[in-house]
This record gives sequence, structure tokens and C-alpha cells, in this order.
Amino acid sequence: MIETILSVGLFFFIYWGAMVFGYYVSEFCVKPFGLFDVYPWVCRKCATTQTMIALYIAGAIILSSWWFFLCGMGIALAQAECFIITEKKKGLQ
Repeated sequence: MIETILSVGLFFFIYWGAMVFGYYVSEFCVKPFGLFDVYPWVCRKCATTQTMIALYIAGAIILSSWWFFLCGMGIALAQAECFIITEKKKGLQ
């Protein structure tokens, strides 16, 4: 029971942490010719998606759980698709 609660807590902590990390890295840490001036970090949707994928894989390895991995990949890909749809509606692409 406690393992399930901790797994759900870790799942949402990774989601929240990746959203915040992706936003701050893409908005404030990208400087010309800097360390983060490469493709995955320059745009918010790429930084967030790549961070989510990496953290959900790490969490699945730590917990040895296929369900954590599959749900994490589903959430990461759904979030990336939401970013794409939002940008298309705004007319940014």
C-alpha cells in the first residue's frame, strides 16, 4: 500500500519537476554560445519532453516497474502533443 502511494507521489513529482525544469532551462539558461544553447534545451516543449522521458525511465529502473515506465511514456508523449496543438492554435508554427 505504501509503495503504491510513494509511486504515485514520485510519478507526479517527476511530472511537476520536468515542467518547471523545462520552463526555467529554456527561458533563463539559454544564452548564445552557452552550455544549454543546443537543440533539446532551446525550446520549452523539447526540454520538457526530453526531461520527462529521462526521469520516467530512471524512475522505472529504480522501481523496477513496467507500469511506471509505460504510464510515464504515455504522459510525456501526451504532454508533447498538447504543446504542439497549443502552438498550432496560437499560430507559432
